[in-house]
Amino acid sequence: MTWTKERYEQSVSSRCWSWTPYGDGWDNCLKRGGDLQGDAELREIVAMEAALGEVPAWATQVVRGPINCVAPCGHLTFPRSYIDALQAIGSGYCRPVHHTCYTVDRRHKFRLQDLALLLDAWLAGAQADDVAIEVQAREGEGWDWPLICRGLWKALGDRTELKDLLVERFLHQLRWWVKVTVWEDDLDGGWGRDQYLGAWLPADDLITGNGNRQLGTLPGMRQAASPRVQRWEARLAELCLDWRFFRTVIGDFSWPCGPKAFRYYEKLLWCIGRERQVIALPDFPLADPEPVPTFLGPLAAPPDFAAATAWWDAFLAALDAWWREAPRPDGAVAALVTRALGDATPVKRWLVRLYAHRLRLLVVHSGILDKLVAAPALKEER
Repeated sequence: MTWTKERYEQSVSSRCWSWTPYGDGWDNCLKRGGDLQGDAELREIVAMEAALGEVPAWATQVVRGPINCVAPCGHLTFPRSYIDALQAIGSGYCRPVHHTCYTVDRRHKFRLQDLALLLDAWLAGAQADDVAIEVQAREGEGWDWPLICRGLWKALGDRTELKDLLVERFLHQLRWWVKVTVWEDDLDGGWGRDQYLGAWLPADDLITGNGNRQLGTLPGMRQAASPRVQRWEARLAELCLDWRFFRTVIGDFSWPCGPKAFRYYEKLLWCIGRERQVIALPDFPLADPEPVPTFLGPLAAPPDFAAATAWWDAFLAALDAWWREAPRPDGAVAALVTRALGDATPVKRWLVRLYAHRLRLLVVHSGILDKLVAAPALKEER
């Protein structure tokens, strides 16, 4: 098969490359380290597609939906997003909601609200043990909430105007995340109905523009339009020497759907307690960052990186064996892949090979997923 830009762009295989340089197209991908013209594996995948003749409509939907929309960071429910796409290939059915960017389930929203309650109590001047009684009474996981609350109070230290403002702004952000993120059983905007968190937007692209276009239009709230937020941020711009850092990490980098979200919040709160940047991030390097102890207990427990990496490696090996019709590897992950995919067909074999290639490029280029499954030296950067 002659490998040309036109042939590639006419293929269904060209429609699943978000969060990789290939998403920029044949010519522009070179600027971000991609090389569509030199990708021999993708060339063979497109040849497999061409050999099918007409691609079934369901397969096109799987490519543009679940395969394209897998979580670029691993997601807080890892490895659910990747299993969803696998099941879509096997069944031809696309879930109504992709578990990807800005999707948060009810259990994790409760955890966000737990943290919000603690911050609200700190702002109110309550004692750590007093608020711990409430959280402990309604939780059933056996966590030591008095210890968690005391750790947070100690990390934040004595109250100052600057700390109060930073905590207020972060608390607002947490409540906003709870209100705007979605799940398949959570599309009606039922969270935070009593909270004004910004100007109402009848149609917002936070969710639909980041992996769930099939949902059509969903409402949103523009925080920057809130007079309360405007007052806080104006005063913070006057008081805080590191306001650019805090504004970015609170507003832009605080997404709650990542696998290390609460550890990130722990580091942010540590900085708030010191009223300055004391951690290093890729966008905010620091020559001598402080080590941040864990003080939120199980709430901020990091993922099991070794288990995530082992699962990922086994998953890719099983995908490769399946599309090649090679002997199935041992283990539970390979059994899951075989069970989910069912009987092999030419269409499924093409989809699985495409999916495996997509996942490998995602690890290399997303800048996020590798921190969970492939690069131990980078895993604590966020």
